[in-house]
Amino acid sequence: MLPVFDRFFELIEEEPLHRFQRMFKTQTLNRLNERPHGREDEWQAVLKSLPNPTEPELRFRSGVVELHSAEAINPQALTEALAALRPWRKGPFNIFGVEVDAEWRSDWKWARLAPHIGNLAGRAVLDIGCGNGYYLYRMLEAGARCAFGIDPTRLFSFQFQALQQLQPQNAAALLPLLDEDLPDCAFFDTVFSMGVL
Repeated sequence: MLPVFDRFFELIEEEPLHRFQRMFKTQTLNRLNERPHGREDEWQAVLKSLPNPTEPELRFRSGVVELHSAEAINPQALTEALAALRPWRKGPFNIFGVEVDAEWRSDWKWARLAPHIGNLAGRAVLDIGCGNGYYLYRMLEAGARCAFGIDPTRLFSFQFQALQQLQPQNAAALLPLLDEDLPDCAFFDTVFSMGVL
């Protein structure tokens, strides 16, 4: 399993969802095994090639999820690595000065929804069909205690892993699941499903 999935289990350790940990692990392994992808080795190599800045900083500017570092990051190598994880559907992202060419302007949708979303401060949030996690970061920016996403698309898992590797540890996590894989429990305070149906 990708290390990015481990973060989910760390985050639920102190939460009521912890009692479903075995079920989540089983469901995740089942989904990974039933939907293998031929480019997985290539994507694993991309993750290994990413820089490892010591003090990265996550910022938000005009809807853009930005990562900054005082260290010099080779822009050409980073551009090539991020391009190997295309297509990036949700965005925009600016990763150490490299603009990620996302297919969708998810910031526009978030701007339209934001006035109608209740206060997310301190809430456990779920995003069904989260893609690469763009909205998870926006939910954390809005004060969510934790932002969990599910999406079965393998490429999106690798994109999210890349984003997580390049920034400080946070309370966002993703599992490659479908909504029917979730247990029947009242854990999440707010649930999003944007553009899935």
